[in-house]
Amino acid sequence: MVPDGRFEDRAQGGRLLAQELLRFRGPNVLVMGLARGGLPVALPVARALEAPLDVCVVGRRCPPAYGARRVALGGRTVLLVDDGVATGATARAALRSLRRDGAGRIVLAVPIGAAEALATLATEADEIVCPFRKHFLPTIGVFYDDFIPLSDELAAGLLAAAQSRHAKPA
Repeated sequence: MVPDGRFEDRAQGGRLLAQELLRFRGPNVLVMGLARGGLPVALPVARALEAPLDVCVVGRRCPPAYGARRVALGGRTVLLVDDGVATGATARAALRSLRRDGAGRIVLAVPIGAAEALATLATEADEIVCPFRKHFLPTIGVFYDDFIPLSDELAAGLLAAAQSRHAKPA
């Protein structure tokens, strides 16, 4: 357990978050990492829940490295995962997009977030899971020792790694 809400890296934040999300394990669950920084957090969540992983891109065109959405949302429980919430603007846009695209139940899941921003997002998500809520959160990066920018290629590699775990044998 991380006592103060500081993480070594996004993967550690994801492993902690996964423990909070185990109750969602089931065949109807889809984990979606918010591009880009949410993918390294979402991968350990998807693995722990044995759920497929996809990417949620908002605010710009989808880079070719991601390709189109791989999994249909139709009535599924979607766990939207990011590395944190500071203002909530990106998360709000993503939540609205998922709702428009037919997600059944939407859970916003982040390791750390600004309490005020999370409170405003409560009207957009069906549930919010956030183990560390801070009253003052200047930026997400200050809570990660390793907060390197994630390239499109690395993001695509994370998606490929998750997809290979869920491939059906021929």
